[in-house]
Amino acid sequence: MKPSITLAATTTPSGSNLECVSHDKDIYLYLDRQPICSTRACEPELALARAGGTRISIYRTPNILVAGLGLGQCLHEMLTLAPDKAMIHLSEPLKVLIDWHRDLLGDDYRMALQDHRLTVHPTSITSTIKQTDRNFDIILISTDSALTTASVNALRACVGSLNPKGIICVKALRENAPRISSSLEGARLHTCITPVGARPEARTRTHAIICAARKSEFLPYQD
Repeated sequence: MKPSITLAATTTPSGSNLECVSHDKDIYLYLDRQPICSTRACEPELALARAGGTRISIYRTPNILVAGLGLGQCLHEMLTLAPDKAMIHLSEPLKVLIDWHRDLLGDDYRMALQDHRLTVHPTSITSTIKQTDRNFDIILISTDSALTTASVNALRACVGSLNPKGIICVKALRENAPRISSSLEGARLHTCITPVGARPEARTRTHAIICAARKSEFLPYQD
């Protein structure tokens, strides 16, 4: 059996222990010894980018906010989908996670952060929105947390910065999806929830993608 190797570890501002671990050919992020994302089970992150990507062709120069870096799968997918003239803003308050991508995880991770379309903000979602002073066509939020006061405020900030024909997409644990959807509907947005598994072949849908827009026709197709 191949061993797990801790590549790096840090204590977050909230006091949690964040670890980057390699096992075989895969990379994992653990928060207080609980896996939060991996290269082995990344379908929710890819589905998040694809949900936002359903609207990308209607914009000549789409302005995109990606909130949460993780292991970069959502960002990498959006970089693949976005046109050359897109403007992509990455919000990641854990600067050490950005540093791991640049210095620890290899060329693909480092080069993604060097993409000419990308501006990296080592700040919270609300701070990034204030710094950019822009409205966004596509907002992608990756979270596995339940709704807190901070996350509700972040959602409100996103709604306030959404262009009239824009879309907000949130990746969350499936059990948290109804509350997130309700919060977005409270901001007078139409929503849809699409369950998704950790891997394409997974039978259990552990996560969900919640999409919200000012008109229902802006939402991606649901099966």
